[in-house]
Amino acid sequence: MLTSCTKEFVLDASISPVEAGTVIPSEGTYKEGSIVTLNAYPGSEYFFDSWSGDASGSSSSIDILVDGNKNIVANFSKTNFNVLLSVQGQGLINEQLIKSGPVEGQNLGDIIELIATPEKGWSFNRWEGTPLNTYNDTLIIEINNDLVIKAVFVQDEVFGNKNKYLALGDSYTIGESVDVKQKWPVQLLEKLSKVNSEINELEIIAQTGWTAQQLITATAESTLEPPYGLVSLLIGVNNQFQGQLAENFRPSFIELIDRAVILSGNIKERVFVLSIPDWGATPFANSLQRSEITKQINEFNGIIKYEAEQRNVKFYNITDISRNALNDLSLIANDNLHPSGKMYAQWVSLIEKDILSINFSPFK
Repeated sequence: MLTSCTKEFVLDASISPVEAGTVIPSEGTYKEGSIVTLNAYPGSEYFFDSWSGDASGSSSSIDILVDGNKNIVANFSKTNFNVLLSVQGQGLINEQLIKSGPVEGQNLGDIIELIATPEKGWSFNRWEGTPLNTYNDTLIIEINNDLVIKAVFVQDEVFGNKNKYLALGDSYTIGESVDVKQKWPVQLLEKLSKVNSEINELEIIAQTGWTAQQLITATAESTLEPPYGLVSLLIGVNNQFQGQLAENFRPSFIELIDRAVILSGNIKERVFVLSIPDWGATPFANSLQRSEITKQINEFNGIIKYEAEQRNVKFYNITDISRNALNDLSLIANDNLHPSGKMYAQWVSLIEKDILSINFSPFK
């Protein structure tokens, strides 16, 4: 007696992505020739998309003829997607719905507009996280997957007072007892203007009698907008004149020279320091102990030179020039104490070669 042997096959139905829904039945062993109906049920925030593997079609219910082992995949897609927006720098992303998708309550198919709006002093640079029109500040996107988008803002290049020469100091900087045109910062600016149009204005923060501490206060209270194209510092004579010790002057000078560098936009090439003139060489000091004044001036200048060189800031020794006044009274102003325009011109001659060689443009 002959008997027939019916073959059996395994049917396995999986889900993509795995959390998106269910398929019933999901697996089983069936006789050859059987018809098995598979039903795909989407989970929350998903909809059935298609079958793949050993089946095809877009209906959520499908009949499978068992004629061998079957591996079938039910593919689901999200109905609601995450849109994660972030900002780098300072600015805002304004989001607006332009068109809703086909199914109410879902964002699949929604078309949104993103507008990058920078804060004052900042500019939109680019979008990150999307291959779409990445350098336009307005982005229009159709939602069909999760989106992670960043708007990148960059700070505007701040030129501040790049065309200004800022001179910080005391009576020597303001040119006590000389005509305006004879002040050494004015003379230097005139030299600059002839070879370089980038620096064409002068701003002076100085006053007769100021110590380093008073200059610190003045710069803190002034409305200074860095970066400046050029910054000079000449201070300390009044600390010495008032009997302060050189070492006690050091912390204040360090604060000032560091502030000068900041005011230059941290471009040390554009900062320079002058030594203190030796007022002991003037007629004003005829009845005083010149040797002691000179000794103290040297101590102050030693600190000034050291701290400047530690920061790679140019230091110019104009003290030796000031001491020539012992034998040349034309180097002294009518008040018998401060330098004359002639001496200031010699200071400028000492420093102008370096200063005129600075590359002021472009300001980076």
